[in-house]
Amino acid sequence: MFWQRGSDGVAMLRCVLLSLLLPMIGAADDFDRFQLYAECRPIELVVHVNAETKESVSEATRIIYAAARQRLDANRMFTSDPAQAGSRLVITVSDYYGAHSITLDYYKLVRDVYSDSTYGAITWQHGGVGYYPGKWREFIDFILVQISRHLDAFIAKYRRANEAACGHS
Repeated sequence: MFWQRGSDGVAMLRCVLLSLLLPMIGAADDFDRFQLYAECRPIELVVHVNAETKESVSEATRIIYAAARQRLDANRMFTSDPAQAGSRLVITVSDYYGAHSITLDYYKLVRDVYSDSTYGAITWQHGGVGYYPGKWREFIDFILVQISRHLDAFIAKYRRANEAACGHS
């Protein structure tokens, strides 16, 4: 009898915990929508590369931009026209002799309810840091793999947040 009463207590505790956690699960979905919902409008892409060797910056910027654009295009999420864009994705790669950081910043218009003003703000960010001591061209290939991983995370969350507006299943 004692163990049965104890198990009732455990079952009750599980119910209480579940009732507390369920609203949080919904809040996460609402937060994803706040971060990434853009009425399924296409995204403008900007790439910045900062490196110690300035002669390689324009080549790296071009290569990274082309790869990211292709990935967004494949998901029908890209526009080169800022007037059509509902938001902007900025990819920043900084390199200092092999030590690097990669950041993806998603900007969208956000309305301040107190001033009734609308501003562009970063609502989602993803990235990382690392070290790659290889040659510049190998470094770019390595960076492209890292950016692809970050873009995959972004695209998955963007599609989920805009599912109804985009007609995704």
